[in-house]
Amino acid sequence: MIARNSLESKVTGGAERWRCTTIHWLIMGQVLLLLPHVLRAPNWLWLYCALLMGWTLSRAQSDRYAMPSAAKLGVVAIGVIFLWLSFSQWFTVMFWVGLLALMLVAKLIELRSDRDAYQILLLGFFFSLTHFLYSESILQTVYTLACLWVLCATLMLLQSPPGSLKGLEPLWRSSSTLLLAIPLLIVLFVFFPRMSPFWTIPLDKNVGVTGLSDRLVLGDIDRLVRSDELVFRATFLGEPPPSRSLYWRTLVLNELAGSDWRWNPESRVDFVPAVSSSTLSYTLVTQPLSIAFVPSLARVQRVFGEGVRVSPLGVVKSHQALSSVAQYQMQSELEPAFDESLTQPSRIQHLSLSTSANPITRAYGLALKQQWPKPRDRVAQVLNWFEREFTYTLSPGTVSGEDSIDTFLFDTKRGFCEHFAASFSVLMRAAGIPARVVLGYQGGQYNPVGNYIEVRQFDAHAWSEIWIEGVGWRRVDPTSVIAPERIEKGMTGMIRLSGQTLTDATWRYLQLQGFAGFYQLQQRLQALGHLWDRTIVNYDQSEQWTLLQRHWPKLDTKHLGLIGLVFFLLCFGMLGLSVLLNRRGGERVSHAHRWHRDFAQCASLDPSNPKVRAKGVVEIQEVWSKLSPEEAELATNFVHEFVSHQYQGGSGVLTVTRALWQLKATLLWWRWVRPGKRWRSLSRA
Repeated sequence: MIARNSLESKVTGGAERWRCTTIHWLIMGQVLLLLPHVLRAPNWLWLYCALLMGWTLSRAQSDRYAMPSAAKLGVVAIGVIFLWLSFSQWFTVMFWVGLLALMLVAKLIELRSDRDAYQILLLGFFFSLTHFLYSESILQTVYTLACLWVLCATLMLLQSPPGSLKGLEPLWRSSSTLLLAIPLLIVLFVFFPRMSPFWTIPLDKNVGVTGLSDRLVLGDIDRLVRSDELVFRATFLGEPPPSRSLYWRTLVLNELAGSDWRWNPESRVDFVPAVSSSTLSYTLVTQPLSIAFVPSLARVQRVFGEGVRVSPLGVVKSHQALSSVAQYQMQSELEPAFDESLTQPSRIQHLSLSTSANPITRAYGLALKQQWPKPRDRVAQVLNWFEREFTYTLSPGTVSGEDSIDTFLFDTKRGFCEHFAASFSVLMRAAGIPARVVLGYQGGQYNPVGNYIEVRQFDAHAWSEIWIEGVGWRRVDPTSVIAPERIEKGMTGMIRLSGQTLTDATWRYLQLQGFAGFYQLQQRLQALGHLWDRTIVNYDQSEQWTLLQRHWPKLDTKHLGLIGLVFFLLCFGMLGLSVLLNRRGGERVSHAHRWHRDFAQCASLDPSNPKVRAKGVVEIQEVWSKLSPEEAELATNFVHEFVSHQYQGGSGVLTVTRALWQLKATLLWWRWVRPGKRWRSLSRA
């Protein structure tokens, strides 16, 4: 009689190898669950968890007694205290993830029975949700499913008789259970009401996110271009515009404080641009950003998305920082003609300069105003000066201090886009032309596989906007006259043409594009990730209703819950029926009966014959050898594996099944395919 011992005997006794196997699988599942958070939590936490896992393993393989209750409490208390000291505040996501990880591993020291093992597994299933707190990518999803696969295998091993599952057999057995859950998963995903999950709450999710800020200090964008982090992907309704037209406006900095530019909203009235007959429609899928602004082309006419609006400065603003992957639909004009006027308070704001900073620049601007009465002529003179004497470089050095604009314009003359935009705007204000700085991204890389434009942090850019009477706000990009290849070819093209190099993630990313095969594979993987973000991650309530209306136009919202319930019951019923069929007759008897039946058929014997059912596989092989010795010899391997599994506890279920399939394939070749084949009917016993 086979009886399943409790885990208490598995841990405290530890005599049989199979009793330690469950412990090994439990710890392996925990290690896989903790890996995605290794770089986020303090190192001591993982060392602490490793010590607890090591103690559990040593206890499983020896006769060591369980830890006293006071010692258990002390171990947990020490971990919680160190965790509290490692974080400045409790209300952060990573603190609670670390606490949950500590509790998950610390539960091992209480492992004495099957009940404790089940609790660890259930806690592991819950802990797997923390993977999506920081990433919802397809790779993270696949990895989390692999973790769930291991947990299900451990659960399968815990429920199986001793020795029945060996090696990787728990994985193969649990895979059938996961496959049965896929229809239910699809039904719940499509029909279950869409609600914002708790892991999109922006507590500390944007900590460490590289991106633009609502102020500009010389050197900020220079640091951004050293990062290859993805910012957004844009899909256009028609042909994507050329790189020189892709100015993604994100922030408008209209307030100058010393040498720093800051964002300051002019009013609380929403900006409504004039309606134009020619628009550019596109869809943006943004990654988590550290600001509450969404990149857009020119000035947006319309924007569709959750919690966003067009601000008075013509940029798209969200009610909170973009903490998760989001999708927005927009309509813009690349060269809009706006019917707007500049109010007197706004004119004063866009002409204000510090009376003590950058005296040389202010004097030069005043001279330009006196020499060239027309604003267009002043702009042309400054751009010609920039084109002749200034140099675009990826390593501009540090320019700081109250008179940093003077230092740059009349001393170093080597800079990045932010240096040109900031100094040009200050000079325009000094020359009597209202000006401001715009932060965003320029260009992007086209992915022909997914038919979208991909913008990364190294595409960050800064340019100026000036006010011209009778025309309105117009973009002026000094970088375009100093380094036109940056605008025409984008940052990646400019790097290749100029030959400038840096040892950062951006340049490693660009160097990998030199390998054609790898680059094509990279584009396919990125297109797959973009499809995942658009269809799965952004499947919200509106997307759900659009999908259902597309296939069922007459569907009413009040029937949605009923349809989901019907599908749920059908899938649940199919799953329950499958479980009942698998349990019928017992696991071991069912396998042995099926193997015996198939082996009898291979020997051309009638498995329903009582005389055949009374014979064992060894006796069937003996009968078979009298009728066809050559064919019976082919069954030696299966007979050996069957006897080892059934009577010696050696071979596993998969091993015997594999041997049976090999026998069937060999017989098929032997009887029908091999040269000189000769089929002979065997007498039935």
